Amino acid sequence: MKINKKGKVYFFIVFSEELSGSVVLLRTLVKTLESNGFVCHLIFLTGKRAELFDGNSLFYIEEILGEVKLWPNKMLFVRRRIVNLVIQFYILWKSKKHDEYIIIYNAVNSIPKEGGMNNLIKGKKYVWIHESKYLLNLHGENLKKIKNQNFEFLVSSQIALKDLKDYLPKNKSYKIHFIGSAIDSCNIIKVQNGNKVLINGYMDWNKGSDLILPLLKLVLNKIPDVIFKVVVSNDSSQSFSNFKNDMSRLGLTNKNIEIHQSLKNSEDIYNDAKICLILSRNESLSLVGLESMFREIPFLFFDGCGGPEEIVGNNSLFSVPFLELYSMSERIIDLYTNVGSFMQAKNYIKILKKEKYTTNQLLVRFQRATANN
Repeated sequence: MKINKKGKVYFFIVFSEELSGSVVLLRTLVKTLESNGFVCHLIFLTGKRAELFDGNSLFYIEEILGEVKLWPNKMLFVRRRIVNLVIQFYILWKSKKHDEYIIIYNAVNSIPKEGGMNNLIKGKKYVWIHESKYLLNLHGENLKKIKNQNFEFLVSSQIALKDLKDYLPKNKSYKIHFIGSAIDSCNIIKVQNGNKVLINGYMDWNKGSDLILPLLKLVLNKIPDVIFKVVVSNDSSQSFSNFKNDMSRLGLTNKNIEIHQSLKNSEDIYNDAKICLILSRNESLSLVGLESMFREIPFLFFDGCGGPEEIVGNNSLFSVPFLELYSMSERIIDLYTNVGSFMQAKNYIKILKKEKYTTNQLLVRFQRATANN
């Protein structure tokens, strides 16, 4: 597909309360566009404090997302209406030198109302949907703003695409584009001779943190020296406190379970992993699954949980029946102790990562979705 870059600029307006997987995936899209010569402006705001900041304002944003070019100064505790005015002014100012500009919002409830300065913005507008949970805001006034301002949908996972089509009113038509996701794999280092079972993510019920310790107990019956490496993103949560209490009551020690809190460098997370576990009860597209795949680390998940199934299909190498911990423990033991099973999964991933979710494929799909029709 021939891509015409002349005179086009992209604005990404990102509202998020934390550095989520969806934000990292979106940043991959921005970096892919920039590396192919497109002009992009990424505006990142926290949902609770309506905070507009540059790349130096919060160190972890700068470290993981790279330099973010924004308004020069921080604006703390500003009402969202004022923030939207600042964003609109910024778009109008930066778009003057371009023939065409495209605006992508990652949050439905962050879309500004019609009228005022917003009427001066004539660029094409999109809402980016990564996970089905964001559809809960698609109602009433938000849905009206999307329809009246001719917003189109960009969707990055098949399960979110299905849920979006089911969720939208059937009596009105909406333009929906599937663009998929990708990982920037240029700097990813393949893991050599890892020996730990990795669980990486938030401590909460949906992510399956309550299943980690019972699962470890089952695996220990067959592999007494196994090590579960648990990387925790929200170490101040009640779930994490409960987890540590349960660990103590079960008599589990650091010999068999390592807890790492808020590791910033992804290589520190994956560098000694042999297997990766995704215990989520529901996930539209797992960043952990993608990152494991590009590092050629076999991963396991529960059937019908969305993201990982989208990556590998209905492959029994990687999936077990929903919430069946004994089946999950048996698959862990097999991959951990059986070289043949481990290499079969690893070789399948090698083939898979070349066929799906590359940045080049993401770029082509995104350009088709945002092209002038």
